[in-house]
Amino acid sequence: MELDNDGVPVWSRYNQKPAYLPEIEELNSSIEIIPRLALAHEPQSPYYAALCTMSQLNSQIGGYPSWVQDPTYPLCPCCEQRMRFIGQIDYADFDEYAEGIFYMFVCPKDNITATIYQQS
Repeated sequence: MELDNDGVPVWSRYNQKPAYLPEIEELNSSIEIIPRLALAHEPQSPYYAALCTMSQLNSQIGGYPSWVQDPTYPLCPCCEQRMRFIGQIDYADFDEYAEGIFYMFVCPKDNITATIYQQS
């Protein structure tokens, strides 16, 4: 995604929309209410994400990603710099039978966002 001057996300010119994705109107009509996410009471240690013996943190904003697989920091398609981690969402927060984590990144210089999905 890209962010416009008002911070509103729009489909990035670097993406190619797959044919299987619904049109925006169809997508808006099928949106369900999702569970409310809340911030943790205490931040985790930066070492938490680096220890493979610890479980993933689930959903979080900021901090360090708790990778399910190997760390994967995307490069911005504009400036080719590593993008900054901004948060992660556990798929199980939206579907009780789902697994995996969505990792979100941003390039503040070029207003580009990226998402990576990993599962065990």
